[in-house]
Amino acid sequence: MKLILSHNQSMEFNDFFTKIQNGKELFDYSGYHDLLFKFDNTLIHSIQFLNLDTNRLSYHYSGVYLTGYLSCPDLAFTAATILDFEGIHVVDRELINAPSLSKISEAAKLVSHNILMPKSYAGTKTAIIRALTSGKVTLDFPLIMKLADGMRGSENYTIFNKNEVFDLLDGKEDSSIWILQKYIESTGFYRINCFYGRPAYGVFRSLDDAPEDHERHLSHIYKPAGGGNATFLETQDIPRPVRLAASRASRVLKRDISGVDVIIDKHSKRAYVLEVNYNPQLVTVESFKDDRIHEFLKAIEEL
Repeated sequence: MKLILSHNQSMEFNDFFTKIQNGKELFDYSGYHDLLFKFDNTLIHSIQFLNLDTNRLSYHYSGVYLTGYLSCPDLAFTAATILDFEGIHVVDRELINAPSLSKISEAAKLVSHNILMPKSYAGTKTAIIRALTSGKVTLDFPLIMKLADGMRGSENYTIFNKNEVFDLLDGKEDSSIWILQKYIESTGFYRINCFYGRPAYGVFRSLDDAPEDHERHLSHIYKPAGGGNATFLETQDIPRPVRLAASRASRVLKRDISGVDVIIDKHSKRAYVLEVNYNPQLVTVESFKDDRIHEFLKAIEEL
């Protein structure tokens, strides 16, 4: 079976692509908002999507034509990465090596290179609501829900039940892209700044210091003003699994100046990459600013 993906899902376009098949089932004609993406390192098909319109999975197709994607480029980039990973013919192939514009295509690239990330579902608001209301996906709670193009921890929440998912999405744009990620219990989180794939330094923020009245929906994030819970780490002081994960992730995405967010599972002690930021946080973050600037200038000298 073939698939044509296009943003234009008007009646005119749907009728046209149905008519030209002359009663035969030659291909599916679906929209990017019909796709629910899944990233799970434990699966053979570790990156995949479900076409909610037809119930077909990405690896059920033998060829896919991606078109009409200018209003949702990162969904097309993510689909292209998944299909190429599965060895499925993609048109146009220029989409395969496109830069990641948000966390969704970033996750597809990282997991395709076996970078360990928390199990995640992702898609537009429309796709997520459709998948949950139809029962096509079952979520484990608590989970982390975040906007795919959110910046500096904005629109990033701990969610405790399905109703909270719906409440959070209420009033959001139908085209907004969200990631629903498995909650990994940890004692805090690392930001490892890498230059040319090499970890230069890190900052660890402890969650143990969070006050009892800290907002429950932000239980995975605690960044008090002044960095009271932050510890600066020289390269040699960064735990080896964190250091290796950050280095590999930055190299996979070819982000030569990056800040990689990593956590260590409190129980399994495994290091999980959460995201790879292109911003080294030089201007807006005051904690350890002199150290950040010093390493940045060293990196610029290497250009």
